[in-house]
Amino acid sequence: MLPRMDQNTSLIEQGLENLRQDLLDLLGGANLHLQPENISASLRARLRAQLKRLETILRRLILLLALTLDLAPVRPRAARQAVSVPDGVEDVTASFRAHLPTQYRMALIPRPLGPPGVFGALASTRHSGPVPAMPLMVQAAVLLKIMKQPAPAARRMARLIERMKRRGEAKPYCLPIASRNQLRPEMALIAGAVTLAVNAGLADWPVRLPDTG
Repeated sequence: MLPRMDQNTSLIEQGLENLRQDLLDLLGGANLHLQPENISASLRARLRAQLKRLETILRRLILLLALTLDLAPVRPRAARQAVSVPDGVEDVTASFRAHLPTQYRMALIPRPLGPPGVFGALASTRHSGPVPAMPLMVQAAVLLKIMKQPAPAARRMARLIERMKRRGEAKPYCLPIASRNQLRPEMALIAGAVTLAVNAGLADWPVRLPDTG
């Protein structure tokens, strides 16, 4: 499964490098590289908004990379056998899960908004005191890993797009990045170019005709 070299290759490389630099600058500016235990609620809100913009651009770069992949047929997975625990030995693996850091996984396709009123109710929640910094640091670490090694995420995205086409789902469409004026000028140009390239790459999405009986 190798990517095809095309006119978007340099755009993807440039976009990933600029995203990585912007993310590191964001972490350094908020002192998250010092791994604080807590941060202010206002700082968390600002960082979440900035991380959301960077994640949106990253997701579109991954989609653009996925469109260059030639997928091989899916091989059936062999059944995985459960590892048996010897008699007299207690499996305490599950007891450690509560002590692990909060996990984060970037969604390949964003969820649709819930029914009217739900989003507003969640957004109206405010915290006045310090809040944990760990969830943001975990999210940033996951995004940084994808930026450094985008191929696995691109393969999952390519498979997802393949399944969506096979099921006759509606074609995804990328809207302009919200608050693009808050990005660096170069990053704003890249975000706009990536959005146009993704929509152009999905232009041949198969149209499912209605069943007229």
